[in-house]
Amino acid sequence: GNKRVGTILVGKKQYSQGIQNLEMALTMAPGDVDVIMLLADAYLQTKRPAQAAELLEKAKGIKKDDLKLREQLYSLYKETNQPKKAETELLGLIDLTKDNKYRVMYADDLICENRYEDAAKILKDVMASDPENVKCLMLLGQVQRSQKKFAEAVETYKTVLYIKGPYAPALSALTEKGDYLLCDHNIHASLVEGALRSPAHTVRFRHNDMSHLERCLANCGESDKVLIIIDGVFSMEGDMADLVGTVKLANLYG
Repeated sequence: GNKRVGTILVGKKQYSQGIQNLEMALTMAPGDVDVIMLLADAYLQTKRPAQAAELLEKAKGIKKDDLKLREQLYSLYKETNQPKKAETELLGLIDLTKDNKYRVMYADDLICENRYEDAAKILKDVMASDPENVKCLMLLGQVQRSQKKFAEAVETYKTVLYIKGPYAPALSALTEKGDYLLCDHNIHASLVEGALRSPAHTVRFRHNDMSHLERCLANCGESDKVLIIIDGVFSMEGDMADLVGTVKLANLYG
C-alpha cells in the first residue's frame, strides 16, 4: 500500500508526504528498484541530491544493466558537479550498449573539459559507423575551431549542410564576430535563422542582383572574412541562383 500511495503522491508533486510512504515501502522491500528510483527522484525534487545518489548507487548494485537507472545516475553526477563519476557512468553505458548516442554525449563532455584530442578521436570513431550523424559533425566542427583548424572546420560544416540542407546551426558556426554574411534577399527561412544566430554582420542583397552584390562586397574591408549565402534553387520563386556570376564576384573580391 505504501508504494502505491507514495507513487500517487509523488505524481501529484506532494513530495514530502510521498517520501514518507516510499521510505516505509523501501523498509519493507529494500531491493525494490522501482521504489528506489522513485524515492531518489523525490529526493532530487526536494534538494537532497546526496540521498538521491546513495539510493541510485544502491539500485545500480542490484540492477547494473538498467539503462534508465544509469542515465539518471549520470545526470545526477553532472548536476552535482562530479565529472569523474559522471564519466564512469557514461563509459558504463557505452560498454553496455555500444550506442553512438552515448559516445556523442561523452565527446560533448570531453569538449567541456577542453579534452579536444580525446573528443576528436571518439567523434571520428562515431563517424566511421554513422557518417551522417549531424550532432557528431557539429561537435567535431567545434573541436576543430577550438584547435584553430579552421579550414577543417569549414569542410565539416559544409558536410553538415550537404547532409541536412539549410541547417541553421551549421551556418552560424561558420562565422565569428566581425565577419560578414552577404545573403540573397530570398534565401530559405532556415538560412535566415542561421544568419540571425550568427555573430557576423548580416547584409541582404537584392535577389539575384549581381550589381548589388558587388557593391556589398566592395563595402567590406580587404581583410574581412565574407561568406555569400544563396540557394541553389529558390524554393518560393522556383528560379535558380546566378551561380556563375556569384562565383565570379567571390573570386574577384577574394
